Amino acid sequence: MRALRFDFSLPRLAYSKILGTFYKGAYFDRFSALRYVDIPEPELPGEDWVKVRTAYCGICASDLHAILLNGGMDNPTQPFISFPMVLGHEIVGTVEETGTKVEGLSKGDRVLVFAMLSCVPRGIEPLCPACQAGDIALCRNLAEGNLPPGLIMGTNNKINGGFAPFVVAHRAQCFKIPQEVGFEEAVLGDPFCVSMHAIMQNPPNSGDRVLVYSIGTLGLSAIIALRTLYPECRVIAVGRHTFQKELAERYGAHEVIDPGSGIFEEVARITGGKVYKVRRGKPILIGGVDIVYDCVGSADTIETGLRLTREKGKVILIGADNPKRFEWTPIWLRDITLKGSMALGVNDYKGRKMHSFEIFLELLRDKRIDVKSLITHKYRLEQYREAFRTCINKKTSKSIKVLFDFS
Repeated sequence: MRALRFDFSLPRLAYSKILGTFYKGAYFDRFSALRYVDIPEPELPGEDWVKVRTAYCGICASDLHAILLNGGMDNPTQPFISFPMVLGHEIVGTVEETGTKVEGLSKGDRVLVFAMLSCVPRGIEPLCPACQAGDIALCRNLAEGNLPPGLIMGTNNKINGGFAPFVVAHRAQCFKIPQEVGFEEAVLGDPFCVSMHAIMQNPPNSGDRVLVYSIGTLGLSAIIALRTLYPECRVIAVGRHTFQKELAERYGAHEVIDPGSGIFEEVARITGGKVYKVRRGKPILIGGVDIVYDCVGSADTIETGLRLTREKGKVILIGADNPKRFEWTPIWLRDITLKGSMALGVNDYKGRKMHSFEIFLELLRDKRIDVKSLITHKYRLEQYREAFRTCINKKTSKSIKVLFDFS
């Protein structure tokens, strides 16, 4: 089968890194580390695994970070990646084959695949404390067990990701899609639940003013989740592009503001806070929002978020950008909590412990959320260069979620 494989090749990496400064296409042309190649169709690693025919796979910002080599040599995720790897972890498809020990799934079932390679897929017993607690994404065994190192499908040299026509997944990773829900809705499960899980782990109180920083896929998903699950909070969205702002308003953001230099005055107006200037750099707001859900995670957005948050407020990192220095004085000056959120897992929902994907699929089935408008572009896998250019050039392409279409 033909797949998009990322090889760790120093000459290819050097080529992309040098030329990519001037020409982004160097990161995914024929001399780059990313190649469209023939690889073997995957076989079931065990009798409790299934093979899935990919219908759609979304292109995540983390896929782009890998392709564009946006990572430092000291990045602590390195021990949990193995090469070569077929990227892609936002996967929906149809069960093609089941192992003899698989229960509850049959050939032809439509599934949403949870890509995390934690204790269960790795055949590890007993489960680590994190997996026992339902914090599956915080598994302690991401380089142990029956599989090579790899956080998720797509970062593992044995279990390929969804930039390929077929994937294999453990039974526990597969969630049946209700009859009422289409593939084009279900494929947004991973990005939507990344935002929803972060919010449910760090929920706003009734009447809180929360700021969603950046309104791409994660940010718009955060707005939908907040307005659906915590309707009594007030949502301020921060976005640059008109097409994103229009969607944020459509999904229920109460205020949509620009991330430029006027952001401090705008948030002060909304919250009743007061802006104080400093000699150099960004101002600081006294008062401000109760929670910032940062869907970028860059040094700039983290610092701005901290300066916009009231005393004893929270900044929750949902997005993850390349780390750089930032001014963190507001953390202690205003007693602010800066907290990360990793992927998704088990959440409390209506008095039940449920996997984030189960909550998402139930919300779709009951028509409590509508996410289809987040999908703006679809490409065949062989059109990958055009797909990545669409993702990179958001201002001109007006892209939000871009899919590879295998249907």
